[in-house]
Amino acid sequence: MNQIELLHQAASNGNTDAMWELGTRYLEGNQLTQDAHEGERWLRNAAEMGDVASMRALGWRYLRGDGLTQNIEEGNRWLKKAREMK
Repeated sequence: MNQIELLHQAASNGNTDAMWELGTRYLEGNQLTQDAHEGERWLRNAAEMGDVASMRALGWRYLRGDGLTQNIEEGNRWLKKAREMK
């Protein structure tokens, strides 16, 4: 298995670090074809499981429109949730 296949396997088994990594790679097109939908899906899955790094990543990406359609309200919501988790 290559690194990407291992990440997919770990993410599919609930590993939020792997979900964050896949989400970031999809959004940036790093070793994967750039795919905003898949990137958002993996980051959101991890964030919804309580992963603060993924909440922050979603929040900032929404605020800046970095790989995702800019959505200030959604960005602020995820950043607020990340702050509350600390």
